[in-house]
Amino acid sequence: MTTAAQVLTVARSQLGTVGGAVYQRAHGVSSGAWCAYFATWVLRQAGLAEHPWTGWTPNLVSWARARGRWKSADPRPGDLVLYMWPGVSAAGRGVPAVCHTGIVESRTGSGIFAIEGNTSAGTAGSQYNGNRVARRARSSAIVGYVDLQNLYDGSPGPTVSASIAEDGVRGPATVTRWQQVLGTPADGVVSRPVSTLIQADQRFLNSAVPAGNIRDLTGGTALAVDGIEGSATIRVRQFWLFNTQGQSPTAADFDGIAGPTTTRLHQRALNRASIASGRY
Repeated sequence: MTTAAQVLTVARSQLGTVGGAVYQRAHGVSSGAWCAYFATWVLRQAGLAEHPWTGWTPNLVSWARARGRWKSADPRPGDLVLYMWPGVSAAGRGVPAVCHTGIVESRTGSGIFAIEGNTSAGTAGSQYNGNRVARRARSSAIVGYVDLQNLYDGSPGPTVSASIAEDGVRGPATVTRWQQVLGTPADGVVSRPVSTLIQADQRFLNSAVPAGNIRDLTGGTALAVDGIEGSATIRVRQFWLFNTQGQSPTAADFDGIAGPTTTRLHQRALNRASIASGRY
């Protein structure tokens, strides 16, 4: 049985592809917007037995609504996400109107990460006709989702099988697992000075730790999502880890330094987390 993990593996293998010819040809055409061609091609390549097969995004909504698979919330890895950008005419785009699609990779505090065809690699350029397969963080313009969960193996996403060593050393294996869990590109390196991994971590911590606790730890009600791993981000992470991984903290443990004890608890949390879940 096909799993969400297999679908995401296929989707990730296409990241960076420019042009939609492969996906269009699979549908018997040679031109046209190709975000839906890409998304449904991925589902078929992964071997999902029941799935939509179309290049027209409104057909994805129709397919889902006819099968009771349309939802407006609770995105899970492997679901399809449908968007409608402001300024795009809704004429002929179905009810509700949609103009772009992608595959949900993980959930964030304010939205999702998705792998999309025919988008741009960044915020510049067309978001729905950018001619590239790219991973995008989205928190707006989301109309709804095609729920594919019980067509998979019953789990919302892949569970980590192999464990990383809980040795208190933040090496490449630990960073790679961290990136995989939060759904960012996995190269085993925390980029400096700004890291997409740290941005994803800050979003997660803002969603997981109550604002009052963040205020006590940092003086503000939320971490700045700036991708910089400063002491405030580490203190909030320490608070989360000590309070969720079975080790009673003291005030001295929230020192803003990612030392061996903090790293060991982080490794324990990552071993218990699911790939692309967006949380640990």
